[in-house]
Amino acid sequence: MEHQKKITGLISLASYLFSVIFIAIGFFVGLRGAKTMEIFDKFPGLITPVKYVVWIWIPIWLLLGVYALFQLFTQPKNAHQNFYSLRNFFIVGNILTVLWILSWHLNRTLWSFIFSVLLLAITSLQLNVAGHLAKTERNMTWMPAVFGMNLGLIVFLVAENLSAMLKSMGLPTQSSQLFAVLFLALITLFGLFFIIGNREFFFGLVILWGLTGVLLKHIFVYKAAYKIVLTVNFLLIGLMLVSMINLIQGNRRKKKEKKRRRKRSVPSQEAEREKEQWMDRKEEPKISDTEDEKTVKESAVPEMQKPISSEDSDFNASSFKETELKSVQTETEEERIQTNEEKNSDVDTDSISM
Repeated sequence: MEHQKKITGLISLASYLFSVIFIAIGFFVGLRGAKTMEIFDKFPGLITPVKYVVWIWIPIWLLLGVYALFQLFTQPKNAHQNFYSLRNFFIVGNILTVLWILSWHLNRTLWSFIFSVLLLAITSLQLNVAGHLAKTERNMTWMPAVFGMNLGLIVFLVAENLSAMLKSMGLPTQSSQLFAVLFLALITLFGLFFIIGNREFFFGLVILWGLTGVLLKHIFVYKAAYKIVLTVNFLLIGLMLVSMINLIQGNRRKKKEKKRRRKRSVPSQEAEREKEQWMDRKEEPKISDTEDEKTVKESAVPEMQKPISSEDSDFNASSFKETELKSVQTETEEERIQTNEEKNSDVDTDSISM
């Protein structure tokens, strides 16, 4: 079992390296004579941010590389299946990334959209599992931030792929303000769902980063030509900011409440300990007296209050019988003496009369 887990960890690291190589080739070298950003330029739209926003994938993928090494050399303290499930989801996500790169460079917009949606779903599962791990493992509390930022990047990727697919089908999604407003609203709602529901701050930060990039493009590139999109985008950014500020304040309130509970629990715990100690003292059995103390206590008791033992009672009964016998004997002797005296007196009287 342990050998199999090590092999899965190595496969996870290898899949990450494989996907990073493909992404780097697509962005910097190009596949089939075109770079990734050049293909994005073929589908210019009202929801496409300025180019510098896209480069946020570099720190995000570096952090994913930290996870790829971490999961290989670290084991959870508690036997969590979530740790190994996250590893499997990570492998699937890397494979989907490679498939998306290939389909995008092959101009297969339908397949690129399908792979981007699947990548969005698997990354959502990664974020969910990482959140469960962060609650139980102290050394894994940073994982939700990494997968949350990656999820925010993929949300914009799905929106761009959807817009490109609809354009390839003949729909005016790239220049329609209605489609732009709809896409931006869906992105914001998806962001609010994770910010309010799952309290994912870093995910919301990447969504805010992308919306700000779209706003800057409308201001400096389109020169505020699309006022409806510009106004809605500005309002959505404000809504995201309000939700994130509320999230920060809520986290602070929770921390303060935890501190208060700790302070309250400390005196209550001390009082409980003192109560337990007092109860222990009260229920302690009395220590038996030593032999010396017993003799001292017995000597201090009056003679009449001492308990009479069986030997003493037998001795007293025998002595009482002896005294009774002696008294009877004395009484019989006295009677014998008296009878003798009376006989003598009678003899004397007879002699005198003669």
